[in-house]
Amino acid sequence: MNRTNLFLIILCVFFLPLQSFSQEKDTIIWVENDFPPVWIYDGSYKGTGGADLIQKLLMKKLSNYNHRKVKANVTRTNKLLEKEKTMCSCATFKTPDREKIILFNKIPSSFIFANGIITKRSKQHFFGNSKKILLANSVKNKKLILGITQDRKYSKNIDQILEKHKGNSNIYTRASQDLTK
Repeated sequence: MNRTNLFLIILCVFFLPLQSFSQEKDTIIWVENDFPPVWIYDGSYKGTGGADLIQKLLMKKLSNYNHRKVKANVTRTNKLLEKEKTMCSCATFKTPDREKIILFNKIPSSFIFANGIITKRSKQHFFGNSKKILLANSVKNKKLILGITQDRKYSKNIDQILEKHKGNSNIYTRASQDLTK
């Protein structure tokens, strides 16, 4: 074996592996909200929410990237998705306004539960003892307090009703990471 070949072998064995370690992978930043059962941060079911599981699967399949998780409320999530190039979310509700600034995949990767008003039967009289509760009527009743998440989108019809009654004293808007507390 001549000196040139020996030098090439040493170069390949010792320096090429170091070169591959020095090339840093791109990083995907995953934004999450504390919103069981979509994201579950605490307790015995931690990490088993619908979006938790989808995200784990995507991270595993995208092994050629580094991954970092960021917890954020809905307002911050929207801002991060708008400005960051490598920001992803497994559970962001698709709206026409968001489609202007965020790229959504064509095949849905998650599902959300239908929105609804939940109350105890003993409180049903506040809703006129009707089996069908209408949000448009409920927001007018000053004896009721409606809690909503700031900048969250519910659906076209619900969002229109909330916008119409924005600023009502009985509508409590909350901007927080822990959406269900």
